[in-house]
Amino acid sequence: MAKRGMLRPIAALAMLVCLGTGLGSGPGRAQDFPPRTVRIVVPSAPGSTTDTLARIVADRLSRSWGKSAIVENVAGGAMNAGAANVARAAPDGTTLMVAPPAPLTFNDLLFRDLGYRPLFTTEQAMAECLPYYVDLYDEMKAAGTQPAVAVVARPAG
Repeated sequence: MAKRGMLRPIAALAMLVCLGTGLGSGPGRAQDFPPRTVRIVVPSAPGSTTDTLARIVADRLSRSWGKSAIVENVAGGAMNAGAANVARAAPDGTTLMVAPPAPLTFNDLLFRDLGYRPLFTTEQAMAECLPYYVDLYDEMKAAGTQPAVAVVARPAG
């Protein structure tokens, strides 16, 4: 019985904390973002699929926010140069990166010192899922997909 009596004040306090966290936010704060031009870094060459996607995103963000969003291509170093550029940027939400998974997943396993820890220092979201196709030569097509999968899965050498 004493335990139940203690739960009520704790529940009331938890409810006040939850309600209180929303008091500082509201439409006025959301309208202040972004405070300046948003920079979208693309760690690949201009004209690539990633660059095209980033330009579409930048255009839509500019229209939505009423402020500029620019695309900056920082190619090189297996996309690590652009990713490191974003990792060193001020954490104010005005520097974004549009990239395939490599600089945020695989490169951490492949390179000894990236200068950033992608899985621990970034917020990630998927903007688009693009399909990839494998074109098989005629003999492989006639045999079906199982031999093709076996060739791809076979260790190199």
